[in-house]
Amino acid sequence: MILTAQWLLVNMLPCFYKQVFGVSCPVCGGQRAVALLFQGHVWDSMKMFPPLLPLAITLLLVCLWKLTGLVDKKAILIALVVDAVMLLFNMVYQNLAN
Repeated sequence: MILTAQWLLVNMLPCFYKQVFGVSCPVCGGQRAVALLFQGHVWDSMKMFPPLLPLAITLLLVCLWKLTGLVDKKAILIALVVDAVMLLFNMVYQNLAN
């Protein structure tokens, strides 16, 4: 995992949205947060990009729904709404903080 984190840190993609529009996009900080998570810095990862955990939970719910059918579509819809709200708040916060 450490090698993956180091590779991510060296090969991060620049934010096209920020380069063109001059403001942070909804997922700015996501690459760095994943790299921190792979290094085992869970709290730092969550501080860097708070929507990471809800997005991971939504991905897990979708996989369980597709593979087993045990997850209700309503739960996935709720998770997607929570993700969208968190991404929006993250974008607003990042742009107000800078």
